[in-house]
Amino acid sequence: MVRRKIIILFVCLLAAVGSVFPSALFGRVESFSGRLTRVSSSGEELLAAGDIILEQDVLQLDEGSLAVIRLSAGSV
Repeated sequence: MVRRKIIILFVCLLAAVGSVFPSALFGRVESFSGRLTRVSSSGEELLAAGDIILEQDVLQLDEGSLAVIRLSAGSV
């Protein structure tokens, strides 16, 4: 009985921690040539190498540009 309560408490704590971080990490800008922009309701933001990309981010890459993004799963 006590073990079951501990497991339920643990699951509830995991759910609470997950709700604090609503945006899942998608990846990180490794390198790019040209212009890479994050588009949001508050405007546009130029990205640089090392910037973090979140799952809900909308990215815009100018024609002829190239971007390398290392995904959080480890692939590029």
